[in-house]
Amino acid sequence: MTPLNEQAYNYLQKLIMENHFSYQEVYSETKLSKELGISRTPMREALQCLSQDGYIDVIPSKGFRIRQLNQKDMKETIQIRCAIEGFCTHCLANDINTARGQKTIRELGNILDLQYKTIEDHPDNGNYEDFISYDHQFHLLLVKYINNDEVNHIFQRLMYLIKLTAATSLFISVLLITAVYLGAPSITAVFNSEKNPLLAQYAISGLRIYFTGFLFAGINIVGSSILSSVESAKFAFIVSIMRGFAAITFFAFLLSKIFGLTGIWSAFPAAEFLTMFVTVYGLFKIHRPA
Repeated sequence: MTPLNEQAYNYLQKLIMENHFSYQEVYSETKLSKELGISRTPMREALQCLSQDGYIDVIPSKGFRIRQLNQKDMKETIQIRCAIEGFCTHCLANDINTARGQKTIRELGNILDLQYKTIEDHPDNGNYEDFISYDHQFHLLLVKYINNDEVNHIFQRLMYLIKLTAATSLFISVLLITAVYLGAPSITAVFNSEKNPLLAQYAISGLRIYFTGFLFAGINIVGSSILSSVESAKFAFIVSIMRGFAAITFFAFLLSKIFGLTGIWSAFPAAEFLTMFVTVYGLFKIHRPA
């Protein structure tokens, strides 16, 4: 890339990594060119590079927006990340008796100590932002050990894409729940042509209860993708079975006995909520050192 292209690329990449862009909005190439004080040509080329690297989707004649990932993208991203980390771990293991290797091992151990301290100091409501930050530092330090700028670049992009997927999943879940909660009366009215007030009351309440499950479902979908990508077969299988029929069948019978019709509506969110604990535990296990 030319100096101007690289300047525009680095500027936009920094804004993306620091979450200055919202993925549901379309951004103007012309406006960003003016902000940076460069012509549209280097900005356009920088956007093309960002698109090739998976950060954005270019929309012809309109601009660009932050890339939105699906489950397949998430799985492939994690598989590439695992391959990179596996190679870096192999290189570190080969240098285990060198001064540099020992220094890196100590630094990795210090980060793990800080990470677990965040949980020990807050056992009830762990400081998850710090926990995730230390986790990010741990993996970046491991990858930087091999001193390969291209690998560092690819790995940071992969870390961003994984973070983006999780954020996207949470946003869509909250948006869906909000839309259904506010729009439940209108949705019910479409199917209640006889305007039966009792039916409307049951349906509105039921929709609002049922769709709260999508908040937990989003976490489980992302988590199960990670588990299957890193070949954690046991937890991936358990999560799949629980989400498929086991947990929801159990709660459908149990909660209907206790709460009647409300229990039926509650079976899905209860099943996803329980499955979420299994998902989080599985993710914790694959990050926990032996």
